[in-house]
Amino acid sequence: MTPAVVRARDLRTLLAHYRWVLGFELMQEISGVLAIVRRGGLLLQLWQGRAHGPQVCAVPLGGEACVFRLHAELAAVARSALVEDAPRLQAWGAWEFSLCDPQGNRLVFSQWAVRGAEA
Repeated sequence: MTPAVVRARDLRTLLAHYRWVLGFELMQEISGVLAIVRRGGLLLQLWQGRAHGPQVCAVPLGGEACVFRLHAELAAVARSALVEDAPRLQAWGAWEFSLCDPQGNRLVFSQWAVRGAEA
């Protein structure tokens, strides 16, 4: 699965947040340019760059990832209103929740629902 891309105004501080607050593991770093972080099977690319304001990043979950487990883990470590209360079943058939990072980026985690599942 291709990692979602998150643009950072300040890569160093954003990387610190993902590692030390949200519990992502650093996989690779090119200082001042790029960092690849992982939490379980979830990969993100953090790129230093000129973002034109905060962005919305779609983060599809696949494989063995579970939207409910990820939500519970992130909500427990973030300890703030940055993570939505609970995943919601969308009209198009995916469970979604979002997280806002300190630079204002909104990551929308989504996973297709099992047919016949109820909210």
